[in-house]
Amino acid sequence: MWYFLIYFPLAVWMFIDSKRRRYDKGLWWALGTAFIGPLTAPAYFAYRPLRKGESREGGRAWVILKNFALFWTVTMAGCTVAGMANVADTTNRMTNEYERAGAAIGSALGLGLLFIVWLLPMIGAVMVGVFLKKANAVENGPTGALATEEEAQYTLGDLASHVKAASQVAASKVKVLAEDIKERANQDSSKPASKSKGPADLLAQAKEQIAAGQREKALALLQDVIAFFPDSPEATTAAVTLKKAGVSPE
Repeated sequence: MWYFLIYFPLAVWMFIDSKRRRYDKGLWWALGTAFIGPLTAPAYFAYRPLRKGESREGGRAWVILKNFALFWTVTMAGCTVAGMANVADTTNRMTNEYERAGAAIGSALGLGLLFIVWLLPMIGAVMVGVFLKKANAVENGPTGALATEEEAQYTLGDLASHVKAASQVAASKVKVLAEDIKERANQDSSKPASKSKGPADLLAQAKEQIAAGQREKALALLQDVIAFFPDSPEATTAAVTLKKAGVSPE
């Protein structure tokens, strides 16, 4: 839960920011940030177009690794706070000092482990970033689409309107699909109606249709008898009747 409290608002801001900067790939960066924020958020700041007056120094590798150290620190801070809150809640339910002492020792070990998990990647990212940093690599805005176009006006209200419109389109598509499935189910249920009747019933119905002059319907029923009940005596009778009518049994 704590993770989404940090990175979901950042993903929303990132999408709006990308729209303002006319950056078409902003949606994918935002989706990535919502789920793997410490990895994708640093890269977004290295690749997004720069506004007029903005600059980016040191090369993309340095920008990515520098921001990774920052976001990794924020992530581990959130993890630490959530862990401490969980320990405090667990400790409050304990009934004696021995359990509390064990919880305190476990908490200390857990915090030590979190510290190591935070420190090693953070130091590694900074050291590699410093090694890859290019002193002469400087980008000055405007860059990308902003080099030829003005910054777009896009707000949280615009995002809400687009989400509402997309949800309405999706709902209509689901409704159409459901109606199509229902229609096909009704058609399929009507097709094998002859299966629910016995071969004798079908044969009798075919004779009635022949008497009524409905030759085509009768021949179709006789073919159903042969198809659905091939081993029945009625199938033999149906085959003989079809042969007399000059129709080859299918």
